[in-house]
Amino acid sequence: MMARELPDSPDRLTPTAQKRLSTEASDEYDSRRINFLCAEHLIHTPDLDHIMLAARKALIRNAHASYVARTGLALSGPSTVGKSSAILEIGRQHHRKMMIGNEDRPSFQPTAYVSFGIARTPKMALAAFGDFLGLGFSRTATITEIGRAVASVMNDLGTSLVIVDEVHNITGLYNRGADGAAGTLKWLTEHVNATFILAGIDLPATALFTDEMGTQFRGRFHTLKMEPYTNRSKSERLSWARLVGTLENHLLGSLTQHEVGTLAAKAEDIFAIPLESDILGAGPLPHSIGTLKDTLVMAAIDAIFTGKERVTVQDLRSQYAPQLAR
Repeated sequence: MMARELPDSPDRLTPTAQKRLSTEASDEYDSRRINFLCAEHLIHTPDLDHIMLAARKALIRNAHASYVARTGLALSGPSTVGKSSAILEIGRQHHRKMMIGNEDRPSFQPTAYVSFGIARTPKMALAAFGDFLGLGFSRTATITEIGRAVASVMNDLGTSLVIVDEVHNITGLYNRGADGAAGTLKWLTEHVNATFILAGIDLPATALFTDEMGTQFRGRFHTLKMEPYTNRSKSERLSWARLVGTLENHLLGSLTQHEVGTLAAKAEDIFAIPLESDILGAGPLPHSIGTLKDTLVMAAIDAIFTGKERVTVQDLRSQYAPQLAR
């Protein structure tokens, strides 16, 4: 996952050149464009740049730390604001950097990534790390045995960055305190020689950061909050327009009939689109980089399938962005 390369943006053809393509060549061109649209896109924003800088500072500081309580980073915010994309890019950059000069070390694993499922018990939390590391444990293995094995293997592999996503799923009273999943994760941060980066929804209210143990844990992590976009002030409207323009240029550049910049000019109209969700009564979606990106992607795919080759504000109104938990 950390070493995955993303597809390049396909060249933009003129409408005339597109019409001259054979059926086979046209299908291949459309396939490459759709593959690009469906990839995990990283869009640089001021928030992302701030997060990347904070991660680099934590990694540098911890690389020279001689004490147990290393500094961690916690990204908190609602769904679709880009938390997962940010931590994955941090992981990819760290992996690429650490692999330089270590390409011939098959047992070298500088970055570990796990995502927690709902209602995770302490044992399941450790098993998630074991699954990533390819470790197998018997049903009779104790939490202590699994924890020691996970910490030992990560230290032996030279793991210096551990990313834990969906941390808000550590829920329930049985996950609080030293004996819960929150305590288990805290134990790992103290026994693995790595920087930990956590991401989740409303982290300050989760079991990991509340009660007496959570107060200690919170003090070791620098929490960054990611928010949806708003349009209350001129600067906020400008930030939204820049995001629309950046995504439009990045995602819609290969649509042969689309004039890049037309959507950015109507950024306020796009913000006014109600991003309602009917799935499980989830309510309205936030105006965020995730919802905007998903809406643009689906509209672009429609434009390719229908041969329209352009996206309008009305096209965005008819789209639905179902990504509720990114």
